[in-house]
Formats: sequence, C-alpha cells, structure tokens
Amino acid sequence: MTNLSRQDNIDNKLILSIIATGLLSFSGIVVETAINVGFPMLIKNFHVNISTVQWMSTGYFLIVSILLPLSNYFLKKLSLRSLFFLANSLFILGLIIDVGAPCFEILLLGRIIQGLGAGIGLPLMTTIILKKSPLNRVGMLMGVGTLVMTIAPAIGPTFGGIIVERFSWHYIFIILIPILIISSLIGTATIPKTPPCKDRNRIDFITWIIIAVFFIISIYFFSKISYFLKHPATHLSLLILLIPMFGFTVRLKKNKIYLFNSNIFMNPKFNWLLLSLLLTQSCSLGLSFILPNFIETVNHNNTLQAGLAVLPGALVGAIFAPISGLVLDKVRSVLPILFGIIFQIVATLLFFITIQHLTTPIIIWGYMLYMLGNGLTFSNILTLGLNGLEENLQNSGITVYNSIQQFAGAMGTSIVSSIIAVAQYERGMDKLTGITLGTYKSLMLIIFSLVATLCFCSKVYKFKTKD
Repeated sequence: MTNLSRQDNIDNKLILSIIATGLLSFSGIVVETAINVGFPMLIKNFHVNISTVQWMSTGYFLIVSILLPLSNYFLKKLSLRSLFFLANSLFILGLIIDVGAPCFEILLLGRIIQGLGAGIGLPLMTTIILKKSPLNRVGMLMGVGTLVMTIAPAIGPTFGGIIVERFSWHYIFIILIPILIISSLIGTATIPKTPPCKDRNRIDFITWIIIAVFFIISIYFFSKISYFLKHPATHLSLLILLIPMFGFTVRLKKNKIYLFNSNIFMNPKFNWLLLSLLLTQSCSLGLSFILPNFIETVNHNNTLQAGLAVLPGALVGAIFAPISGLVLDKVRSVLPILFGIIFQIVATLLFFITIQHLTTPIIIWGYMLYMLGNGLTFSNILTLGLNGLEENLQNSGITVYNSIQQFAGAMGTSIVSSIIAVAQYERGMDKLTGITLGTYKSLMLIIFSLVATLCFCSKVYKFKTKD
C-alpha cells in the first residue's frame, strides 16, 4: 500500500516543503558566493589580510563538512520538521550576528553558526524528495532541487556586487533574514513531523571525532602551506595529521565505522571519483576566490563589475549541469567528465599564460569555458560514483561525497589565499605585484590538480572499457 500511495500526484505540501528546504540551501550558497566579491571591502573595514578574511569561507565549509557525517544520525533521532526548524534558526542567528558584528572575530562567529545550520539542513531537501515524493516523480523533483543548487552560485556574485556597491556588505546578510523567516514559516507548516527512528545504535563518536580532527588539522596545514619550508609548526601539523589517518584506517580494517557503511571504499571506481571530486571542487572554489579579488584589486574594477564578470560563467555552469546529465545518460561513460576537465585545464592555462595582461574580458570568456567544463564534470562525478555502488550503499556514498565536497571548498580557499598572502608579504609594499604573483602560483597549482584529476578519471574510463 505504501508503494501504491507514492504513485499518486504530487501533493501541494510536498512542493512547499521542497521550496522551504530549497530556500535554506539556496541562502547558504548565495551568501557564500556573494561574500567572496566583498572580501576586499572586508579587508579594508576590519584591517585584516587576505589569508585571514578567507576564513569567512573556510570556517563555514569546515563546520559544514564536520557536521554532514552526522546527518544519518540526526535523521534517526529527530523529526524532519525539528531538524529543519533547528537548521533555519541557527542560520538566521548567524545572519543576525554578522549584521551587527563590531569586529572580524564576531563576523567569523556568525559564519560558523551559519555553517552549523547548513550542516544540519543541507541533506533535508534530498531526504524529503527521496522519501516523500511519488516514485514516478522522484527524478523530476531531484532535477528541480539540483536547479536550485546551480542557480544560487550563478546569481550570488552579482547579488553581492550590487549590494556592496550600492549599499553595504551588511545587507548581504540583512536581505537573507526575511527569506529564511518565510522559509521557516512554510517549512513548519508543511514538512511532516516524522517520528524519530527507534534505532538503538549509539552515535559513532570515535569515528566522527577522528574525521573532525583530520579536517581541522588538514585545513590548518593547507592554510599554512606556503610557510611550510620556513615554519616548523607546519611540519608538526603534517606529522599530527598522520594520527587521525591511522585511527581511521584501524577502524576501517576492524569494520567499526558506523557513521556510514565503509564497504563503499571497497569500490575502486568510487574511490577514484571521490579523489576527483575533492580536487575539482577545490579548484573551482579556489578559482572563484581568486578571480573576483583579482578583478577588484589588480584590474581596479568595483565589486559590481567583479560580480558581473563571473556571472556569464556561472550561468553557463548552471545551464550545462542538467544538460551534462542527459549526455551522461546517452554515453554511459566517464567521457563527458574527461572533456569537462580538459576545458577547465585550457581555461586555467589561458589565465596562467596571460597573467601579466589578464584583463576582465579575458577573465569573462575564460571563466565561461571553465564553467562549461565544470558543468560537464561536477554532477556527473557524483552520478557515476553513486551509480557504481549497490543500492544499500548509496546513502553512505551520499554522506561521504557531501562531506568531501564541503571539505574541498575549505581546502581550495585556504590554499590559494595562503599562497597569495605569502606572495604579498614577500613583496613588501608592492601589493599589486604580490597579488599577481600569488595568483600566478595559485593557477599553476590548479592546473597541476586538474591534470591529476584527468589521470584519476582516466583510470575510471579504463574500468568501464574493461567491463
């Protein structure tokens, strides 16, 4: 009877609940992409350097990545409505704190609280669609959910540019508060109050702590990567990083990981695509950090112009994300991903070669090519990786992919900001030369990472051809 009931038409409450959770996910992505173009303004207002201001992104991504492995536990212990209300409340609280932040430390605290809300709320839309949608409409509704996630980064930079240029960076947070209040009202009225699961398994705190420690130490290391040869503390952090890695390996071998099914790591195709996701997402977030700041500081454009410069590329990425899925359905191989990575390499090489004359028009066209590649790459990596798993392992695969995706965002922004900050420091008062040199080195690292990703995905192609 349950299966038959799920063949019915889409209920209005279901649509509204998807809209409510979608607004929460949308707000999280918009504020992240919007604040990127406002970094130069924050640097001036709070008298911090670029490696410090990047923690607005890194801290947020880090908190989200740490919380996401607990999503299955939260879903078992609390109702969907309770989780949604908690997530929205935390996000609104973080926005309010940021609006009135008197110093950078309080501003960062607000972003961390927003990360807590996003870490709890991000899986809810997918969960509602998978569990509450009619079986014959799941694909369509998942497409709508994906569209929400792809539109947000497309409008975020332009939204941030308009707000910072016409008003103040405070309004990036102010405007989202009523949107999330509306989301809360809709969600509270429509999201079902599902009874918590009577699961006697306790939370796997040991594995979660190991993962959290690994993420935190990794981000510290990556944020200091440019100082590695000069500061002994970073050597120590690299050695300490081996401890959680060893702990995770021991628990994996003893089959004592309960946050997710560790059998997913027995699938080599899943592992190669997981590494590919880590690198491509790091490159994309790193580049989205580099370009607006380069446009504003080196090319002397304002924040609105910086937002508009990356808008065409973001729209191309949003348009090609669903189209690339159709291409993948046709060819049923990793080929679209390989072509996408090649487009990204070519675009980054264009930035790298023209760094001394990297005008805003070159950035616009190059970023469009890069995001065309990203549209062919990102969602298809997720799809191929999850489709390669048995059905009972796919939820675990989603948890791991979501966590790595957020961690990659923190890693990408922390690495490139560290490289640029060190280049500025080494050049003393010559700020523009320092930023240009730091961007040059960052682009070199992105090219290397994308070439490595191409090699990883080529291995997946070999698996497919052998099959």
